[in-house]
Amino acid sequence: MYFTWMKITWLPFAFCLVANSCATGDAAQTLANPDVTDTSSSQSGSWNGLRQACLDFTNAKRASLALDPLTQWATADSCSDKQALNDQTANAAHSHFGSCDERSQNTCPGWPAGSDFASQKGSLESCLQMMWDEGPGEPYSAHGHYINMSNASYTKLTCGFSLQNGSLWVNMDFR
Repeated sequence: MYFTWMKITWLPFAFCLVANSCATGDAAQTLANPDVTDTSSSQSGSWNGLRQACLDFTNAKRASLALDPLTQWATADSCSDKQALNDQTANAAHSHFGSCDERSQNTCPGWPAGSDFASQKGSLESCLQMMWDEGPGEPYSAHGHYINMSNASYTKLTCGFSLQNGSLWVNMDFR
């Protein structure tokens, strides 16, 4: 199974930019099963650890560039979780972009993860590292995840999560 994104073929567990969509095909369809009960709402309290891991990872990378740290955009946490669930259910990254009033978004669609924190954190950090490794550079279409993570004009970040059938979706919403 392959994902095509911006004339680049990625192996499974690709990620997408707001301006582009993932061509997911049948393989990804099996990852997100809308018939499964949503675990996002039942785990919303446990997402706080992953939210902090997402913020810490991003701020550590920003610090390597002498950029100010982002603060947790706590008022958007619930919205971002719903956004991740809706994107996962639709099997379409960024399909609800803008619904939380974010200025940009990075998405990790369908990364394999268990129900335990260590597994989820490992998937999260692997995806974020792949995004960071895109940069630096131009154009946005090739380096957009890095550009979003290192944008000095952003001051806030929330990371929303949805987990269904061992498939973790993460939306990073920047403001």
